[in-house]
Amino acid sequence: MARSAGMQYFEFSHLWLYFNAANPVHVYEQKNGEYVLLWPTKTPGTTGVYRNFLAQMFLPCTIL
Repeated sequence: MARSAGMQYFEFSHLWLYFNAANPVHVYEQKNGEYVLLWPTKTPGTTGVYRNFLAQMFLPCTIL
């Protein structure tokens, strides 16, 4: 899909902060002019809220 749109390179961020997937990356949304984390900082990297985010945005699969 990317190539058909003319892209030559694609860079993708890590999905977790550390190698052991202990915590998800920090994702922010803008609310009333301020940036707010979508989940608390210490949220486990395999918890439902993050898995739901991944399923909707990145990885709509069952391997997680």
